[in-house]
Amino acid sequence: MKKIISVIISTALCLSAAPVSVFAEDVEPYIDDVIEEPYAYANSATSSLSLNGGTATCTSTVDGKSYVTEIYINQTLYHYESGEWVTYAHWSDHQYGRDGSMTRFASSIPSGSYYLHSSFTLYTSDGFEQFSVDSSVRP
Repeated sequence: MKKIISVIISTALCLSAAPVSVFAEDVEPYIDDVIEEPYAYANSATSSLSLNGGTATCTSTVDGKSYVTEIYINQTLYHYESGEWVTYAHWSDHQYGRDGSMTRFASSIPSGSYYLHSSFTLYTSDGFEQFSVDSSVRP
């Protein structure tokens, strides 16, 4: 009886120590162009474009550091036409505070590929910082 129990325990230990291969699906998460670089005045910024039923929704956000006092946001929606990227629409906004967000819409847009270029200027009492973020191209 002791021999049977020791065989069972030995088998269980061998099986529990055996390497197990695990395969995960190659899934790409949907995160639309976020920058998280060591900027002086910003923690992160995003440029997001969604196309739905002939309407483009353009969203730009920035998370400024605690000492940011003003933010300028410029959005340019680009459309691919005749082999080149051309400006389809442009918007600007000026906000006070450390965080900024801007959403604009373009209606009745023609079919094709688009991307959103978002540029940010953050001001503090010591100066300013400028940078830009592009969304992914959307068909």
